[in-house]
Amino acid sequence: MNAFTKLIGTATLGFVAATSVANAQDMKMLTAWGGNHSGTANMAYGYIDLVQELSGGSVSITPSGPEVVPAGQQIQPLTAG
Repeated sequence: MNAFTKLIGTATLGFVAATSVANAQDMKMLTAWGGNHSGTANMAYGYIDLVQELSGGSVSITPSGPEVVPAGQQIQPLTAG
């Protein structure tokens, strides 16, 4: 396990620990590239799997990408929530 993976795991564990286990959390993730892009497949989906694993399934993240909001137009929707 490299240092980056440990850092992400630790940050995720802290996030999960701060979240009440009794309350399931459904979150959304917006990516600039589609699922066939290697960065999305390796990092975004890997992060989603790690969060679900470390939270025991109580936190779920639904990914969406440029098919929902084009990459050049994602800043405004992200800041608006």
